Amino acid sequence: MRRHYTRLHLQLHLAFRSCCCRFDEWGSLWPNLTPDFPLFPHASGQWAKKIDGKMCYFGKDAQVALERYNARLAGKTTKSPPKKVSENGKPDKPHKDYPLYAHSNGQWAKKVRGVTRLFGPWDDPHGALDKWLAQKDDLLAGRKPRATGDGLTVRSLVNQFLETKEALVEKRHQTI
Repeated sequence: MRRHYTRLHLQLHLAFRSCCCRFDEWGSLWPNLTPDFPLFPHASGQWAKKIDGKMCYFGKDAQVALERYNARLAGKTTKSPPKKVSENGKPDKPHKDYPLYAHSNGQWAKKVRGVTRLFGPWDDPHGALDKWLAQKDDLLAGRKPRATGDGLTVRSLVNQFLETKEALVEKRHQTI
C-alpha cells in the first residue's frame, strides 16, 4: 500500500529520523524522543497512530500524547463525559420549541422552501437561533437574505455618485 504524505509530514518525518535524539529547533515540542517512539507527527500538528484501521490523535505535546497513547493501550480512556446527545449522535434541541435541527455536518439547519439552510455550529445554538431569526422573513418570502453589517451596497454607492455629480453641477464645473 502506497502512502501519500504531505510536504509538512515528510519534513517532520525526515527531521525526526535524522535527529532522533534531540531537536534543537523543536526542543520544547519533541523533548528527547527516541527512534522507538510509537507515534508519528501528523500534518495537523498532532501526534497520531493508526489503531485498528482508524487514525487516532493524541495531542500536540509529545509527553501528553505518549501518556494518552499508553492509557489507551491499557484500556483506560480519558474522554470527558458525553454531552446530551440523541441516539444518532447529534445533540438534542436546546428546548422543545427550537425551530432548527441538528444537521449531520455539525451545524444547526432548517429546510426552507425545499433548500437546507445552515445557521451555525452545534456548540452555539443561541447564535444559530439569532441568525435564523435575522434571516427568517427574507428566506420564507423566497428572497436572498440581506447582507448584515456596514458593507457598501449598490444603492449607497449610486447615491454617493449622484451627490458628487450634483455638487459639481452646482459649482458649474461640469454639466450633466
